[in-house]
Amino acid sequence: MGRALTVIHALGLLLVVFSAAYALPVATALIYEDGAMLLDFLLAMVWTLAIGFLMWLLTRRGTTPLGVCSKQRIARALLDKVEGLWYGQLTPQHPSTS
Repeated sequence: MGRALTVIHALGLLLVVFSAAYALPVATALIYEDGAMLLDFLLAMVWTLAIGFLMWLLTRRGTTPLGVCSKQRIARALLDKVEGLWYGQLTPQHPSTS
């Protein structure tokens, strides 16, 4: 359960950060004086921020560190794949066309 709480905690933080992405559409709606779209973007921004903040707030005590070892293994596996594709040792899987 600790890993799931950690993932939910990180997802909540991402939602809080992503809610800032609505700043550009809100500014555009303000510039073009589009009241209907402004309200839609503001509502989406507030809902995203609120849900992300609640997810972050409710799971902050149940989080466990993911650990450096697992991060290093993931990074090494990704680098091995990229290196194999770069040097032609691996071939990307394409769906067969019959």
